[in-house]
Order: sequence, then structure tokens, then C-alpha cells
Amino acid sequence: MLEKNSRLYRCIMRYDVFSTAAYAGDAKEAHGNNVMAPVTVEADRTEAFTNQEQFQVENIIITEAAEKMFSENQQYCFFIKCDGIDRIDYVFEEKEKTEISEGTLKAEYEVRDGNLVVTITDSDPTKVESLSIPGLMVKKNMPYVILRMHSLYLSSDANEKIMPVIPEFFNIEEYVPPTPQKPLDIEIRMNEKTLLVNQQKKDLKVPAYISDTGAIMLPVRELTEIIPGMIVLWENEKKITTILYDVDILDISAETGEIKYLRENRIFPRRAEMKDGRMFINLRDMCKICRIRDNEIIWDATENVVTINTFVDDNSKK
Repeated sequence: MLEKNSRLYRCIMRYDVFSTAAYAGDAKEAHGNNVMAPVTVEADRTEAFTNQEQFQVENIIITEAAEKMFSENQQYCFFIKCDGIDRIDYVFEEKEKTEISEGTLKAEYEVRDGNLVVTITDSDPTKVESLSIPGLMVKKNMPYVILRMHSLYLSSDANEKIMPVIPEFFNIEEYVPPTPQKPLDIEIRMNEKTLLVNQQKKDLKVPAYISDTGAIMLPVRELTEIIPGMIVLWENEKKITTILYDVDILDISAETGEIKYLRENRIFPRRAEMKDGRMFINLRDMCKICRIRDNEIIWDATENVVTINTFVDDNSKK
């Protein structure tokens, strides 16, 4: 049996970016003391967000740094803290005492007052042993939490020396809700000055047409009537039309038809065309900029109708 006068070790968990284990030797070198941590501790990184009131962390694996460590140091206390911050943003959820048995190693753990307490009740002093604490739940202790990286530290009450045991435990990031989506259904008939957008008829000053190479060409200026959020600008001095959509920018030369995709710094293989004083762009190039997939485009060669069924950001609900 283990002696009852063993040291109580306290571990500070701080949420961070990578998942690695730090060893006692690292702690000794970092702090310039001769006290060796009795254990090494490992846990894969957990990603969490500010909108989560609680979340589960990965398993915590505690291993003896050498033989007899569990016999000489029987109890460990873990709590969560952010470096340089006095307040406690997160705590472990309360959990009743649970027994663990892994071979000759026997232990128990519980969560009291937000702290994880692990007690070794029996171990084999002739070999290095380890135990795993299954994924525990962590909950907010503050209404507003700090977006900060945290780590797992180990300290001894006997000497008050702090030694890192896990550089990264879990990472808290700000939650950004996804933009709501709404359906966008477009029906374009070749050589007609109207189209349908979500069953609503819209007039076109010039119709779409099929080029000599068999490509469906759309009037650039009318794209703003078709795609919500698209902006078309004209620079008269340089004779360049610019299409803006989200983070993408297309520069189209009225003189050469060259289409430059600025975000990828490349030239589209298909050129724009001028017809009846209007600039037209290939349907496929327009769909690429608008993130419309090929399987969302249907071409009816019999009726000369192209149908697009997709989804776009619903900015009215942001």
C-alpha cells in the first residue's frame, strides 16, 4: 500500500495551439532548479469556441517520470488557468469519484470545486506505469472568456516550483456564425431580353447568346441583376470593366477581351466579347467567380435555356 504522507502536486492547464508532452527535464532546464516532476502528462489539443458553454477535452495521460514516482507522490490536482490572468475562465465540471485500474496500477479521480484531483491508491514500484483520464467536460466560469493560449503546468506544494507538463491543452477561438444561405434559381433563354430569377421576371437590355465557339455569353452589366452582391465598374480611361464579388476581382479589357483574375494573378483562357456596344462574359467564368459548381448548371440544348440552381449568402439575415 502507499504511504499517506505523499506530496500533493498541482497542475495548471492552459489552453493553447499544439498538442505535445513536456518532460520533467524540460521543466528543470527552463526553471533552473533541481526539482524533477514526478510525472509526464500528455493530451491532444482540443479546439473550442466562445459560443460553447461546455465542451469535452481529450484524454489526459499521466505517466511516471521514473520508477517509484507514483509510490512517492500519490495525489495530483489539476486546474485550468490562463497565463498572466488572475481570474479563472474555465473549470472542470463536477464529477464523482471514479476508480481506474490499469494492470497493477490503481487510482481514482474526481472533480471538486472545478479542480481535477487524481489519487494513486496502488502501484508497482519496479516499473514505470501510466494511467488515462477519459475525456472530461470543461465549462465556462465567466460570461466572457479570454481568447488566449493556455498550457498545462505542474507545481509542488512542498517547494512551489512550477514546471510545464503540456505546452498546449485546448484552444479557444471566437465563434463566427456562418452567413445564412438562400436559394438562387436562374433561368436564362438565349436571344431573349428577359430572364427569371427565383421565378421573378427581369428585363435585360441585351440578351444572352451562344458564341461562334459554342459558349454561352452573358452581358456583363446585367450580371448585377442576376447575382446578388456582384458589382460591375467601368474605367473609361483604360477601357477596363471590373467585376467585384466577395473577395474576387476580375479586370476585363474592352479592347482585347482579356480577363485577368487578380486573386490568383492569372489570365482566363476564354476571352470576353463585345457585341452591340456591350461586353459579354462566358457563363462558366461567371460561375467560377460566384462559386457556382458545374453540377448546379443545366443546359437544355433543345430549348436553348440554361438553368442555374444554387445558394448564395443571405446578407439580410446577418
